[in-house]
Amino acid sequence: MNHLTRRLVFLISIFSLLVVLVFNFFFFQKSDQETYLKDLQDRIQAVDREFDEDFIQILMDVRNEDTLSFSKISFPIHKHPFFILNPSGELLFWSDFSLTLDFASIDLDRDYQLVEGTYGTLLLKIRTIRRHNTDFRMVHVIRLVWPGTIENDYLITGANPELFGNNKFEVFSPEDNRI
Repeated sequence: MNHLTRRLVFLISIFSLLVVLVFNFFFFQKSDQETYLKDLQDRIQAVDREFDEDFIQILMDVRNEDTLSFSKISFPIHKHPFFILNPSGELLFWSDFSLTLDFASIDLDRDYQLVEGTYGTLLLKIRTIRRHNTDFRMVHVIRLVWPGTIENDYLITGANPELFGNNKFEVFSPEDNRI
């Protein structure tokens, strides 16, 4: 009887392990696409936190009673390029000379925007800085995709490698339901 009980326990254990492996494979395992999207979402959220850090640094450097000026805002420790616009949407300050935007095409009332243009595909975060009862707009920018298709060691084109890792991906509209 002892031998029969061990054999039964052994068979039940093997069958249970097989059931767990089948359930894991078909029901609980995430696809590569889901894992990649989760990693990308985490990276974008990290960029958003860095935008917040830059914004807080500007608020700390330029107090409410101060005026916005290059000397007060020009600190080399910002993590991402940003622009400051006056209430009429005209450019007052830029932190990076290698990038520019068509500010007339930007909706300054939306917090986040995705803009495609000659400088690539850009993600913008827009906030208000209030100084002397005047609302200025701060436009943070991260480049998601550089324009062009040149491939060499010196010029970056295509997807931002810090966010996407490499160019081996495709972007589909949500209507395609490929995920």
